[in-house]
Amino acid sequence: MTHSSCTAFTPSYICAVWWPKANKAGALASMLTGAVVSVGWKTLGLDAATGWDAMVAGIGSSTLAMVVGTLATQRRYPVPAAIAAALREI
Repeated sequence: MTHSSCTAFTPSYICAVWWPKANKAGALASMLTGAVVSVGWKTLGLDAATGWDAMVAGIGSSTLAMVVGTLATQRRYPVPAAIAAALREI
């Protein structure tokens, strides 16, 4: 896996499994942000300038986008009742 794919999908996957509030809008924001930040970080040479690997910056920004995107759209795009019920059974 490349950095951009790890940073795009890892936070969305973890939140989808472990955070019952996670929704589609938050996941989309997370994936787009993680990929863009990771690629941009590497392209602009910020890894060498800051000492932070592009994957760290991508995962951090992707996680933040997941939380903010989910909480900002929670009322408009709630988690479907069937999925919420299935998560409670786990």
